[in-house]
Amino acid sequence: MNQYCVGIDVGGTTVKCGIFTYNGVLLDKWEVMTRKAENGKYILPDVAEELKKHLEEKTIAYEDITGIGIGVPGPVEPDGHVRVAVNLGWKDIYPARIMRELMGAEFPVQWEMMPM
Repeated sequence: MNQYCVGIDVGGTTVKCGIFTYNGVLLDKWEVMTRKAENGKYILPDVAEELKKHLEEKTIAYEDITGIGIGVPGPVEPDGHVRVAVNLGWKDIYPARIMRELMGAEFPVQWEMMPM
């Protein structure tokens, strides 16, 4: 079984995404426009939709994803709570939890705060 990781960097203009082998080799990268309408509620759904497409194109099964790293433009509390990301319009959200829900129940990734 091959293992893969996903990196997501949420920015005010675009969200940069990549799929990597577990050893760090970049397999695919793309950008998603950051739709900030309605306090940024479309940002993570847009990313999840594109991620699903790219995983399908690469024939990578969800169970082969060992983790998704999400970088956001604002402080993240130890429980994953983002009080505010001004340039996105986000207030009081949990990006990792939302992303997991959007990817579906079969997606095995769990929230974990990584030290800086």
